[in-house]
Amino acid sequence: FAKQQPQYYVIMFEMQDNALEMDMAKKTESAGYRCFSFMMRCILEGIDQRIITPSAHPLVLTHSIWAGVHGAASLTLSGRLGMLPQELHQAFYDNLLELSIRGLTAPAPTNSN
Repeated sequence: FAKQQPQYYVIMFEMQDNALEMDMAKKTESAGYRCFSFMMRCILEGIDQRIITPSAHPLVLTHSIWAGVHGAASLTLSGRLGMLPQELHQAFYDNLLELSIRGLTAPAPTNSN
């Protein structure tokens, strides 16, 4: 989404509320909330089905993935992937998602104390 609609991405996820009219801020906040809520529901469903190992509180897991995806989008839109050749960008995005999924499905760490 960020690559296909960079202006909307910035409005929805990066601009401060005071930079927008209040009505627009409510709409973008609502869109962001719906996206985050969808991710949270997926994680909760994965935990319920024992697909996801809850290594942390579901809100922490959701925020972690949210931050990773938005960090990658922000780096892309700001042109800060300069050390990564363009032909490896898709592999970078795929790897980020793969690592996130693997992290969610990995066995929970055991306390060795």
